[in-house]
Amino acid sequence: MLLSQSELMEVLLALWETGDNIYGVDATDASKSLSAAFQPAIASNIPWAAILGNHDQQSTLSREGVMKHIVGLKNTLSQVNPAEVHIIDGFGNYNLEIGGVKGSRFENKSALNLYFLDSGDYSTVPAIPGYGWIKPSQQLWFQRTSAKLRVITPLFYTVEVICRSLYDLLPSFISKKNH
Repeated sequence: MLLSQSELMEVLLALWETGDNIYGVDATDASKSLSAAFQPAIASNIPWAAILGNHDQQSTLSREGVMKHIVGLKNTLSQVNPAEVHIIDGFGNYNLEIGGVKGSRFENKSALNLYFLDSGDYSTVPAIPGYGWIKPSQQLWFQRTSAKLRVITPLFYTVEVICRSLYDLLPSFISKKNH
């Protein structure tokens, strides 16, 4: 999806939630809690996007169920996963392309790419305790998508933003740092 710069500003205003949209343990009805959590974005009537946190699925919905609920809310640009990818870890992996200024040579070209990646909830590797991280299937999708967009719009004009914490991408770095 290609957005204009004015649409980008509206999206950025609505991007305050980047995970842990609800604290699942305390939410007895995840759908109701999610709808309430996003009500300010919905009420603003501007496009918005979300990504999952590690506690979102600890209620009455799975991670996939949480993301499907978010995707069904009004004005969201969120996606469950890229349509063209059949195997990818997590739910809520997608990118939003922001177009250049109207009337410029970059109009209708990707000038800013926001990448949303689901780092999961907790580590599934006993030797690495704590939270999950971005998996190889997600890295591959990111690399392929980024490469494809660089062919369309040279890297010089492209800024890429990954909407997850850097430590989610580098579990081995953290593991080494903690030893």
